Amino acid sequence: MYLNKIKLPNISAFYKNSTYVVKTKNEEANIKIINGKVLSVNYKTIFDKKFIKLSKKSFKTRIIGKDNFKRKVIHFLYPKNKKFKLRLGITHHSKLSSWSSLPHKFETNLEKGFEEFFFYLLKNSPKTAIQVGQGVWHNSKKVSKSWLVKDKTFSVIPMGYHPVVGLPHVKVSYIWAYIAKYKRWEKI
Repeated sequence: MYLNKIKLPNISAFYKNSTYVVKTKNEEANIKIINGKVLSVNYKTIFDKKFIKLSKKSFKTRIIGKDNFKRKVIHFLYPKNKKFKLRLGITHHSKLSSWSSLPHKFETNLEKGFEEFFFYLLKNSPKTAIQVGQGVWHNSKKVSKSWLVKDKTFSVIPMGYHPVVGLPHVKVSYIWAYIAKYKRWEKI
């Protein structure tokens, strides 16, 4: 279930030379990652000739959940311009072997066309986590399964319930990317 690159109908991504690249028809983002840390985020649209280096001051950071579900979420790309729909950020679990929590409210409606994936950054051996998916894929096919994911790999995420947990002693972080086709699909 995990991959080294992702291609969905409207969004794709790959990882090469410490850079995570996400593309849509109109947008592209490059995230430079060294030793599991985000060093830079560069973004451009079809109207821009060059990448814009996004400032850490422009990121939106939130602490979500509590106890074994607590995590730090940093939004790199969020609703700024109605034309552009790429949403991108990183989630850091606060503890070893902790879970991410329940889905956002809009994800419980299970609508066709939602495209999201995670790129996992796992610390500590065996650098493996368990991804759960209960809901629907972007093409409305139902899913109810769990699968192993490895460090620096991608996984398609269904709309619905999709928590992830690290194996014992593994700390989970993941870069997420999705297209907010509708205002109701915004996570921030």
